[in-house]
Amino acid sequence: MPETQAAAAISYRRAGLAYGPVTVFADLELDLAAGRVTVFCGPNGCGKSTALKALRRLVRTRTGDIFLNGSSVSVQGNKALARQMAMLTQSPSAPEDLLVEQLVVLGRYAHRSRFGGLSPADRQAVDAAIDACELRDLLDRRLGALSGGQMQRAWLATVLAQDAPILLLDEPTNHLDIRHQIETLELVRRLNRDKGRTVVLVLHDLNLASRYADEMVMFSGGRVHAKGPPSEVMTETNIGAVFGIGCKVLTDPELGRPFCIPYPKV
Repeated sequence: MPETQAAAAISYRRAGLAYGPVTVFADLELDLAAGRVTVFCGPNGCGKSTALKALRRLVRTRTGDIFLNGSSVSVQGNKALARQMAMLTQSPSAPEDLLVEQLVVLGRYAHRSRFGGLSPADRQAVDAAIDACELRDLLDRRLGALSGGQMQRAWLATVLAQDAPILLLDEPTNHLDIRHQIETLELVRRLNRDKGRTVVLVLHDLNLASRYADEMVMFSGGRVHAKGPPSEVMTETNIGAVFGIGCKVLTDPELGRPFCIPYPKV
């Protein structure tokens, strides 16, 4: 069994989520199991990133609530929440003259006192994150000199350095070539399997989602259209209804997981 830091049962209870006057979810009901890799998927604008951000309180619930281990996320302090959930957003930002190592160290803010330096535990977490994301040769590079893929890996290392039991990743494969997409998702799966991390991530690529998810949540029209293992969610009927395309769903003979070949809907 994987070594776990903390059980993390997440529940949305009639959660109303909106941006300004635009309602994204009127009453979202959803349970996410602890210790699993859950992928949010669906078309642009369906609310998958909104649902993820609401966990970290970057989007506030207007009605209903979201619970972590039975406790409302709305009443938890920022540092307390950060020690439980580490999030990589789609477009993080930092000063361009900041060094890669300095950025990764920022991931330890939830564990440090206001004026304290790095503890041995902080240094260990930072070094582990740097090595996991293959950044050792880039530590003295300024952020402004990084490629898109290098920048994405630097931000992922910052999130990993937070060493939280829950990882929230919004399109973590953005800007990455196919090799680094696979390596990033393999790393995510190892963190889940070996360290017991609960992972919730947003992916556009249905085939990558199917390959790495324990459970997929497919959103459409402000609701959960389908939820379950890839074998149940990745169907021609679901994909056609949610994305408005035709497709052929096959099973990978080595992985035993479904993958789809899309084509225009006639």
